[in-house]
Amino acid sequence: MPPTYRLAVMADIHGNLPGFEAVMADLQQYQPLDGFLAAGDIVGGPGQEIILQRLMALHAVIAHGNGEVSVLQVVNGSAPAYVFTASQFSLLRWVVEQLSPQSLAFLRSQPAQAVLTLPGAQAVRVVHGSPRSVDELVNPLRSPALLAEVMALAAEPVVVFGHTHWPFQARLDDGRLALNPGAVCFPEDGYIGAQYALLNWDGVQWTAQHHTVPYNLDEFRRSYRESGFLAVSPLCRIYLEDIYSGKDTLHDFFNLCQRLAVAAGCADLPYFPDEVWQQAAATFPWDNP
Repeated sequence: MPPTYRLAVMADIHGNLPGFEAVMADLQQYQPLDGFLAAGDIVGGPGQEIILQRLMALHAVIAHGNGEVSVLQVVNGSAPAYVFTASQFSLLRWVVEQLSPQSLAFLRSQPAQAVLTLPGAQAVRVVHGSPRSVDELVNPLRSPALLAEVMALAAEPVVVFGHTHWPFQARLDDGRLALNPGAVCFPEDGYIGAQYALLNWDGVQWTAQHHTVPYNLDEFRRSYRESGFLAVSPLCRIYLEDIYSGKDTLHDFFNLCQRLAVAAGCADLPYFPDEVWQQAAATFPWDNP
């Protein structure tokens, strides 16, 4: 008999402990599990330390997200000088300050992209943006040609994506599988809750199942307030709004910043000056004052 396997797949956890715990509780009904995959952006919220400790204990296969890349650039001093002073990056600095030495060492030890191989099964590559770039946004509903292009860069028959906060699975003409499990923290396809996926090996091929899990949003909001996280940056408030709306308001906020930077004559800078950042926070049309 060929072996069979079942893997839990998550992405874009962003330090959301209530969402992560809801996913872990839901996974109890699918035991035994043969592995855990995390497609980046684990850090970025008040629960990041506990979540990293849990993933370490589970021996999860992890790829770096753009969040982890930025953290490591700050830690090793390779980030641009403005990252260490500008208000725009106060959230990133908070994330770094809150991580324990053990968690930082763990993040350093993880690969930019990861490949899981199990006896008798096809290999699975885990990326955040794409096999080409941690920042690339891949969504076959918007650009099927881009999906085919980046899938061609990976040798493995299965590629797990993150970054878009948008769940998808696509079977290419050659039988290869592309999977995004959606986001544990603020999905952007309209769902209010946490998303994950299961990858199942039946002895012949991998197939995927998407899952959604509601959780206590008030508990999430309390974690933001009581940890002081909500006051760290306007981005924290954006994340909270996205949790309750299921929409991408982060894009709207940065568009406002860009318009204000143009009006202030500083659009050519690689970051937003503090006065632009603060003006955007003061004038953004918040849904939840």
